[in-house]
Amino acid sequence: MFEWDRRLIEGPPEEQLRPVQATLLMVDCEVKRGSSQGAAHSSEYGRPAVSFEYLYEGQRYQSQRFHRQPNTEVGSMAECRALVEGLRAQPSVQAWIDPARPEFAVLSKNLRDQSLNHTVMGIGISLGALGVYRLLRSRGWTRDND
Repeated sequence: MFEWDRRLIEGPPEEQLRPVQATLLMVDCEVKRGSSQGAAHSSEYGRPAVSFEYLYEGQRYQSQRFHRQPNTEVGSMAECRALVEGLRAQPSVQAWIDPARPEFAVLSKNLRDQSLNHTVMGIGISLGALGVYRLLRSRGWTRDND
């Protein structure tokens, strides 16, 4: 199973987070653009920008964290917009707090699965190595040439 690098995650482990009701003050999608160096193609990803307030043990707090992986997009802009519209349609939302540090709160305690990214990267590296091998073979390289 894939182990998360704890440096990429803010807050305590998921099992220590506790639910609280929260009121959205602002929710929108930020655009994150990604492109390959030298490539004309670029991709747009959506990242929720949120602000919400909540009460915990009689104290009022505010947070701007959507999830525990800072600066991570949720998917395409269409997926982000659908998420934002779903949040806006609710009078209140569930947030997750760290009881030991109640100023830490997120709307989503789930971690974004990075294993697909690693799989695609592995396939890309394998295809690249195969391409180099085939190029060398087409130019007459053999093990005997070493």
